[in-house]
Amino acid sequence: MVEADGSVLINLSSPLKSFVAGGFGGLCSVFVGYPLDTIKVKMQTQAILGETHPYTSAVDCLRVTIRNEGVFGLFRGMMAPMIGSSPITATYFYGYEQGKRWQQKRSGEDLTLRQIVVAGFVAGLVPILFRVPSDRVKCMMQVCGVCGV
Repeated sequence: MVEADGSVLINLSSPLKSFVAGGFGGLCSVFVGYPLDTIKVKMQTQAILGETHPYTSAVDCLRVTIRNEGVFGLFRGMMAPMIGSSPITATYFYGYEQGKRWQQKRSGEDLTLRQIVVAGFVAGLVPILFRVPSDRVKCMMQVCGVCGV
């Protein structure tokens, strides 16, 4: 739709808006949370990998990682979840919106708590099939710097 001032107005349907918003939200979520996840995975795997100087705390792990690998070491392997998380999160948002729409008799109708729970259930069905393999790849890439692979 073109406005009088020449600007173009894009009228996205609600599910498409939800899909795009979910995709962007997934990217932001990965970028912000990834360094903490890297620290968590390194601490969880230190005994398995035979670390000679185990980390004493999350702060110690952060300090050692930055000293040995630089700040970018906190983001090692981030590309896999960036590629995987955006469409997965987008699918959650889209599924939730569709789950709500399937249960409404009229557009804009308020849903009961049960209907909202069902919409949430619908939202989680498909993405979980992709989330588990993606998380496995991410964890393996996070510890590659430690195990020398």
